[in-house]
Amino acid sequence: MVLLIASAAFVFGFVSSYSNLYGPYPSFISKVRKPMRPFSKDSYLNEQYRYDVEQYVKDAKSYIQAAHNDINTINDEISGAIDAANDVVDEYNTYVQFGY
Repeated sequence: MVLLIASAAFVFGFVSSYSNLYGPYPSFISKVRKPMRPFSKDSYLNEQYRYDVEQYVKDAKSYIQAAHNDINTINDEISGAIDAANDVVDEYNTYVQFGY
């Protein structure tokens, strides 16, 4: 009988040089502009800097949440691929054992 048992660690270790991504995963720093510290004590510039830092933190939190969502989706797809492969192996084993 053929039996397929796979774990995510084994799958990733075995095909580490391949990816389903088309290009690199987008980095946070490629998506947002880092706030620039003002070079004077001008109140408007200080307020703008504070706003920019707050926005940067919000953007980071959004990026992190989206990345976690991507991880969850990838894990779901890994489980689906493992289940599909196991179903085919089970079908094959049934065929070999019992015929049609």
